[in-house]
Amino acid sequence: MIQRAAVLVLGLMTGLWSLPGLACPGCQNPNLPMTRSSSVLLKAGSARVGAQLGLSAIEVIHESGCRGALESCIEIPQQPLHFHEQWMVPAQLSGTFEYGLTDTFAIEGQLPLRSTVASVEYSDENGDAYEPVEGNIHHRNEVLVGLGDPELTLRGSWVFGGGWWFIVRAGSSLPIGRTEPDPFKAGDNLEEHQHVQFGTGTFDPVLGLELARSYGRLQGALYSQFKTALYENSYGFRAGARTLFGLQGGYRFAERAVSLLSIEYMRDAPERWSGEIQQDGILGRQEILLGASVGFSFGGPQYNLALRTPLFREIFQGEDTEAGEIFAPLTLSLGIQFSL
Repeated sequence: MIQRAAVLVLGLMTGLWSLPGLACPGCQNPNLPMTRSSSVLLKAGSARVGAQLGLSAIEVIHESGCRGALESCIEIPQQPLHFHEQWMVPAQLSGTFEYGLTDTFAIEGQLPLRSTVASVEYSDENGDAYEPVEGNIHHRNEVLVGLGDPELTLRGSWVFGGGWWFIVRAGSSLPIGRTEPDPFKAGDNLEEHQHVQFGTGTFDPVLGLELARSYGRLQGALYSQFKTALYENSYGFRAGARTLFGLQGGYRFAERAVSLLSIEYMRDAPERWSGEIQQDGILGRQEILLGASVGFSFGGPQYNLALRTPLFREIFQGEDTEAGEIFAPLTLSLGIQFSL
């Protein structure tokens, strides 16, 4: 009950910007959108540490069972049409660090702690409570917490033209986050299983590019980030590639305060199990995100608050994907950074 109340409260808080999209598989492995990395230039020997919290509220309603007579139903187990209504709050708290090796190159990393709060109810076509034949093997009321995959990258920064700077970052994730066995094999055997992966179980290359310009109180940036899995883990899981392109503009309205607006395109490719894309698994998504943020300081740590909402969302579907709707209207991010 407490889990569901927490999800509903966050859902109401973010429900002012509801944008529906087709589901499932939006309910299976909810990942927060990729986030632009820090672009602060560091001198040799300088360091920064910080923490970043990101979270969202998701509501998914999708159908299951058979439309029409059970005698003609090919779904296993055979049961009448019913609906899954699921609420989730995926969240990630990341510790970050940056250290200037030289005036040009820096090493940076992040260690994420991930969590997912989930609650589910079932109903029949008349809206009455329903108990699935297979029980809660797919979805259940639960709170999942664990480490995600850390990332370690090398960053190069070059300043030119009296106000331009170019940044390249390259590195890899480290396979520390918890991974789960193939949930589709367990589901076919009507065994309880888990779709949420806290890690990928593989070393995944990470690449980022950014071109930025400042002019007086104005600033702007064009940036992109990529992450992909090159091979499958010991369970046969290979995470889908993730891509982010963004354009950001800002205005420094006080000595230690800046407001920013961004428009971003994000795309997640499908996951694979033993080389195959499961038609009722994660087939990927694409979104156009509008973001607004503010960064400020009182002379010590740097604080930031960011909100992102989708202007467009497409959840990719397969031939056998269960029909439904997903509402994930807003992503909230809070951060703090200290210079050492």
